[in-house]
Amino acid sequence: MSASLKEKLSQAGFESNASYEHVVQCFLASPNEYLRCLNVDGDNGRHKTAFAYALAHALESQHVLYFEFGLDTPVSPTFVRIVEGEELVAEPPVAELDKIINEACALSEAEKTVLILDQLQLADFKQHIRIQAFAKTAVWTYADVTCYANKDNLQLYLVSDGGLSSMLQQVSFRIWLPQQDQSIRQLRSVDVGLPESCDPWLEKLLILMDVLNVSPSLTEYKQLAYDIDAFVRTDYQLKESIMGRVKAVDHVQLNSPAVNEAVSGFMRVYENSLYIQESIEIKADLGNL
Repeated sequence: MSASLKEKLSQAGFESNASYEHVVQCFLASPNEYLRCLNVDGDNGRHKTAFAYALAHALESQHVLYFEFGLDTPVSPTFVRIVEGEELVAEPPVAELDKIINEACALSEAEKTVLILDQLQLADFKQHIRIQAFAKTAVWTYADVTCYANKDNLQLYLVSDGGLSSMLQQVSFRIWLPQQDQSIRQLRSVDVGLPESCDPWLEKLLILMDVLNVSPSLTEYKQLAYDIDAFVRTDYQLKESIMGRVKAVDHVQLNSPAVNEAVSGFMRVYENSLYIQESIEIKADLGNL
C-alpha cells in the first residue's frame, strides 16, 4: 500500500494532523493554462516554508530549488579599463533571482521541478509583475537572455508573510496553513502502540493537552505516551516529558496553576491504572503457581 500524502509530508519534515489530500489534488488536477503556482498562505511563521519544501519532496519532484527575497546584497558595478585614462562600466552581474529561474527553466525541460519563492513580501512590486508574467507565459527574460519553462514540469510555490499581492493571487491556487494544528480528538492504545490498560489515561492526556492549548501530532503522542508508560512516576517527570516531546508547549504555561491542577488530575488516573495493571499481573502469577 502506498503512503498517504500526510505520511509523505511527515517523512519530508512536515507533520500535521490535518489532511491536505483534497487541496493538493485540486491544485494538481486543474487545467494548467498557466504555470502551476501554489500560494502557501497562513499564519506568519516558517511552517509555511517547511510545508512548501516537504510538499515538493512528497510529490517526488526531481529538483527542488529555493530562493528567499531579502537576502540578496546589491553588487557595485565594476569598471573595465580599456585604454589609459578611459574607464567603461562592465555589464552588471546577473541577479540571483534571474539565475535560479534560468536554472529552473532548464531543469523543467525534462524533469519535474519545483521552485520555492519565499518571503515575497520583501520583493519590490516590479518583481511581482515579472513573476506574474512568467506564470502566465512560462517565459522569463533578463538582459539579452530568454528562458522558456515547460509548464507541465515546472511548479512555483509562492510564500509570503501577510499574503500575496492581488496580481499573484490571480495566477495561484491558495492553501491555508494555520499556526496551530488540528487537535486529535480520540487517542486509543492501538494508535500509540501500547496495551489496552493505557486507554483510561490516554483519554486524560488529551484533556491535559487541551488545557495546555497545544495540538500534538500523532508521532508526538506516540513518543510522549511511551515515555509516560515506561518512565513517568511523578508530576515533575510528566512535565519534563511533555516539554521534551511536544514542540509547541510553552515552558511558562506548563507551570501555571491551571496546568498543575490538570497534571495532578492526570497522574491520579495514571497511578490508578498502574495499580490495576499490577494487580492483574500479580493474580496471573499466582494463578500459574
